[in-house]
Amino acid sequence: MENNVSERIASVIKTLNMSNNAFAKSINKSSSAVNFMVEGRSKPSFDVLEAILEKYPQISPAWLVTGEGDMSKESSTSKVVNDSYLQDYLQKLEEQFKRVMNQLETKDRQIEKLMDLLGKLDLSENLPCLVLNSLFVEKRA
Repeated sequence: MENNVSERIASVIKTLNMSNNAFAKSINKSSSAVNFMVEGRSKPSFDVLEAILEKYPQISPAWLVTGEGDMSKESSTSKVVNDSYLQDYLQKLEEQFKRVMNQLETKDRQIEKLMDLLGKLDLSENLPCLVLNSLFVEKRA
């Protein structure tokens, strides 16, 4: 856990995969002001905190100011939306799974019928002819 607001701002910049300068520009502040805050030489003003939270609404205000909780805030509505999306996705996967299982069952029945037919054939001397005949019929079709 980041102990002070300077460390938390540095953590935000790192999480956003930005340089101090790019972060400063994104919140309309000077790069020297952000560098001083990250280095712990100055504390952010209310305006800086407000600019960060306005530009990056996914950051938890409580975490940024006090260090309590997680960096990212997650509203209950986004959880509901995510849960709904996951439910729909799971249902689609289950339907696809059922279709695949039905196809496999159909193939299994076809294989069983073919095996029965092969068992009923007299495969003595006519086996080479049967194999060649089946290959010839497949190529013509």
